[in-house]
Amino acid sequence: KSILQSVMVEHGKDFQGYSDRFDPKSYLEYYCGTLDKKQGILKFIHDTFKRINENQELCRNMLDYGAGCSFHVVIGAAGVVSEICMAEYTEKNRAALNDWLKGEPDAFDWFPFLKQVVEDFEGNRKEDAIEDRKRRLKAITKAVVSCDLRSEK
Repeated sequence: KSILQSVMVEHGKDFQGYSDRFDPKSYLEYYCGTLDKKQGILKFIHDTFKRINENQELCRNMLDYGAGCSFHVVIGAAGVVSEICMAEYTEKNRAALNDWLKGEPDAFDWFPFLKQVVEDFEGNRKEDAIEDRKRRLKAITKAVVSCDLRSEK
């Protein structure tokens, strides 16, 4: 057993069946359905990446490990990183991420989050600024991959 597996068992948590039980759509509707539930963390992430990038050079790569089904972390970073890799444990969450990247009609709508970052945090109110950020985020997100902290590999 890995250290994480031992800790999880010790604390009565078992991930068997987790990927079957977790519903990304319900999670996104509840936790991201209104911007107010993520506004603080969105601002923190944006400001953190802004400070990291004070010398005006793009940061190279970002790994969002344990991304879940959410883009709220990478939305705040998309203005300053050149490549993003999102790593997630469950296939359902990876599918939700890929659905948005591919522009699937039933994908979660990240527009309010993009708008908050671009207009409110960055002060960019140009006509196509939000759509430009969306295109950029999709272009620099190079991969959505599987990850498992419990794995010995």
